[in-house]
Amino acid sequence: MVWRGIFFLAWLGMMVLGGFSIYETIFPKYILNDISIPMKIVVITISAFYIVVGIARFLFLFAKDERMVIIDSEKGNLGVNLSAIENLAKGIAKSQNYISDASVKSKVKGGNVKLKISITSKTVKDLNLQIKKLQDLVVNEIQLKTGLDIESVDIITKKIIYNSAEINENVEDKNEKNFYSAEVDMNE
Repeated sequence: MVWRGIFFLAWLGMMVLGGFSIYETIFPKYILNDISIPMKIVVITISAFYIVVGIARFLFLFAKDERMVIIDSEKGNLGVNLSAIENLAKGIAKSQNYISDASVKSKVKGGNVKLKISITSKTVKDLNLQIKKLQDLVVNEIQLKTGLDIESVDIITKKIIYNSAEINENVEDKNEKNFYSAEVDMNE
């Protein structure tokens, strides 16, 4: 909220300066006494641009996030903001031990929610199976917690972090098991 106040004052200042510049260009009293007509046109154009942009910023600065899913009920309508659904999906994704980072985008189409999750994964065995389980988990948890229908969950692996120490430990463990099993086989 503090940043909104700072931006409000900044845009208000630009609008006041734009208005003053237009007024001073048309009715020169203080600063712009001896400037040419092309320069006056440039000053008026730039000032008018800042005023229009300032008004547009005021209209959207305090606007609420209207991306919402409306659920009809017997006693009225219930609204679930898409950012809440995105945060829930992101939390579910990050709760998996093989995911180090996730970002979620969503949209509503025909009352159903579509999610697109981008993940950064650690190296795991059978990543495709893990991602399919994550898709099911996200759909089930969101439906359970919000009652919304999830049309699709698209998961994109943007990056895989390769941890060679972890892979080498797994290979050494397998080699040790094979060594001991080979040893047992020889004694029989």
